[in-house]
Amino acid sequence: MFTEQTPTLTTRTNPSNAGTKQFEPVFNHYQTAYERQDIAELLAVWPTLQNNEKELKKIKRQLDRADITHIKLVVEPHDVKFTGDNDAVVQCSTNEQYVQLEKSGYYAGDAMLARLVAQTPGPLTDLEKKKVKKAGDVWMTLHRDGGQWTIVSVSDKKPR
Repeated sequence: MFTEQTPTLTTRTNPSNAGTKQFEPVFNHYQTAYERQDIAELLAVWPTLQNNEKELKKIKRQLDRADITHIKLVVEPHDVKFTGDNDAVVQCSTNEQYVQLEKSGYYAGDAMLARLVAQTPGPLTDLEKKKVKKAGDVWMTLHRDGGQWTIVSVSDKKPR
């Protein structure tokens, strides 16, 4: 007797991306905090940042800039290296986009009539919007406490 077998489908996963799913919550939290320019939320996902005064000041300056708006950050993990049961280094591609407001000033007054009341107004400032896109690779060192991953460090240099 002949029985027809239904073929089974197998899904293939990329070995370098196999372990990245578990890091999605930490990357999403990081992206959201960065896009909202919320240092308190950034410290919640990256608690050790407060111990690195130089890096913290740099990030605060960047997030406090009034000339930058509409920030969009995408972090895409590519390669995971577990350095212990609760520690990992994840290589990620980052794509950042934002709008930067730039002041352009020009003098519209008449130098010859400087002392007259009815002159054309003096220096004027106009705002120009410039779209900025940045892409690169970063290595995030992560630590798991219980079931939750947090960021230990972020570097644009590959760890040794």
